[in-house]
Amino acid sequence: MQAKAQTGYVIKHNGRPMRKFRRPLKTASKKAGLTYPVVMFNIRHLFATTLLREGGDVAAVSKLMGHASVKMTVDQYYHLLGGEKRRTIAKLPSPSKPKEGTTLPDA
Repeated sequence: MQAKAQTGYVIKHNGRPMRKFRRPLKTASKKAGLTYPVVMFNIRHLFATTLLREGGDVAAVSKLMGHASVKMTVDQYYHLLGGEKRRTIAKLPSPSKPKEGTTLPDA
């Protein structure tokens, strides 16, 4: 069962709902020294990318993003996570080190 939202607005500032984001986002981007235009989609994309980079479950991120399928999330974001393949392969045991408690046969 899904919990009912406490408010109809995604973001509140000083206790008041924010209805417009374009100007505040532009101002914040300028103050941050960004030299390219930033739109709300960039914030959404950053949210998903950060969750996945930090090891978030793809299925959970997919649901949070409102994607129709996990495949859609993987297709959209996995290319950004190039280090994921290396990190996954690094979890394999090293073939040169024997497992603890095992002995190598004499040659």
